[in-house]
Amino acid sequence: MDQKADDIEAKVIGIVKEMLVKDEVRPEQKFASLGADEIDMMAIVIELEDEYSISIDDSMLDTRKTTKDLIDYIRRAITNAAIQNK
Repeated sequence: MDQKADDIEAKVIGIVKEMLVKDEVRPEQKFASLGADEIDMMAIVIELEDEYSISIDDSMLDTRKTTKDLIDYIRRAITNAAIQNK
C-alpha cells in the first residue's frame, strides 16, 4: 500500500473513531459491531465529504458495512475526482 493510501486509511479510521467515540477501530470491523446507527453513519459521511471535498452517495451506506468498505469507497471517489479534474 502506498503512503497516500495509508494516509486515507488512517484518516478514515480516525474520523470513525472520533465520531463513534471508540478507542480502537479496525478496518474489518462492521459498523453495527461498533454501535453505529444511521445518524452516526450520516455524520461520518458528512465529515468525510468535508475532509476530502467529495460527494458521497447516501445509498452507499446500504452496501458499505465495514470500515474497510468505506475506506475503499473514499479511495475510489478521490481517484475519480482527480481524473475528472484533469
